[in-house]
Amino acid sequence: MTQPPVNLDDARQQVRALEDAITRLRERHARADPRALAAYLNSLVQELWKLRDQIDTTLGLDSVVSDYAALWIRLKGGAVGEGRAPATAIGKVLESIQTGVKQAAAYVETNRAFLRGVPKEIAEEATLDMVAFAPGSARIALATASPQLRVDLPRPLAEVALELILRAVEWAEKTGNDETLQQMFPDPVIRRQVASRIREIAPGEARSYDVVEFSGAVLRDEQRIVVTAKANQHATEYLKRRTSEQGSYRGQLVAIDIERDVLNLRHAGRRIHCAFRRTLLDRAKKLVGEYVEVTGLALFHEDDEVPYRINVKSLRQLRTEEHREL
Repeated sequence: MTQPPVNLDDARQQVRALEDAITRLRERHARADPRALAAYLNSLVQELWKLRDQIDTTLGLDSVVSDYAALWIRLKGGAVGEGRAPATAIGKVLESIQTGVKQAAAYVETNRAFLRGVPKEIAEEATLDMVAFAPGSARIALATASPQLRVDLPRPLAEVALELILRAVEWAEKTGNDETLQQMFPDPVIRRQVASRIREIAPGEARSYDVVEFSGAVLRDEQRIVVTAKANQHATEYLKRRTSEQGSYRGQLVAIDIERDVLNLRHAGRRIHCAFRRTLLDRAKKLVGEYVEVTGLALFHEDDEVPYRINVKSLRQLRTEEHREL
């Protein structure tokens, strides 16, 4: 809900009084349990946030960036508040969102997933800029870095991809149902990427914030997505259920020991052990050093987007243009 305008002088005096009160209480109870102290100070902090929102509205801060910002991100709770937030927390959230947007954009454009090597032109078109960092909790406004010059998309590619990521975050917060995510992203590789990004963004035990709130033009209809530790839990449970799944991976086939039939796929800066059927092994040996696509059952560690082993069912050499995309 939009906050009503206020008398700026009165509001600023109230903000200073609240800040002074919070500072004194923090100093007085410096040895208290941090969570207990946060709960004790919660009403004062909430009032401080409310006043700062009203000041922002009166100054027109939100309207100044509304023409540019696709998304507002707001972190709350934990170590966040009073217009401050740990730089590492903000950096990790922004990095995870940007990585997810580029991965989703590559999927939108090519209908397949890229782990690291998102094509340069797609990465550039899917880049986001920070256009405002506003006080009051920790609020960050993001906008597309590139203008909309295409006619085949209704909005900039970065916004299309960003909306996909946010819908996936909403999925994790609400249900975490496998079938729903599969409908959103038919490719199992991009589903794993999205679940990994959600785990990086959503609050959890290792996070310095308790809530992430998304709003802005990219969500349309003035919708707001509130993300809690529930989203992190659902994404984690999804990945635990998916330690093995079918998929296709591209890279250079390399030999560790041809005589012992040990072949790896050099993929996304990693080496994945490939187990070939006897019927495929002779052909695979002839393709050592070539760029190929292997398809089969991929085995994962829970926290990794790249499989550690692929039980290969099919193998094909990449065409020249496919090789260039890697």
